[in-house]
Amino acid sequence: MRSLDERYRNENADIQRRIDQESVRNAELTRLIQDNDAKIRVREDQIMQLRKELESARYNNSSLLDQNANLQAEIDALNNHIRVLQLQNEDLTKELDQFVEANEAIRQRLDRKNRVQEIRQKNEQ
Repeated sequence: MRSLDERYRNENADIQRRIDQESVRNAELTRLIQDNDAKIRVREDQIMQLRKELESARYNNSSLLDQNANLQAEIDALNNHIRVLQLQNEDLTKELDQFVEANEAIRQRLDRKNRVQEIRQKNEQ
């Protein structure tokens, strides 16, 4: 009985040591799980923040693309207006050249100094 009692006590002691070792291991694993859970929460928070930034960037990009399209349409309209103004400017330049030519012709007709000199020369001759 004593030897059985001693054997059972030794087995119980071994089992208790294994239980204590498993408890320590369980505590370590529980701490690792908690650390990993904390890391996961931090990463999830970072992911949420990055998603918000991405959504904001997408919205800003869409807005900028719309603004770019509007500005491009305005540039095209201004280029068309510039072409119209250039044509008008060319027409006005032609018209002014005609006025200058007509003015020069009238000036030559009205320039009596040469005619007066010619008449004087004839009279003197």
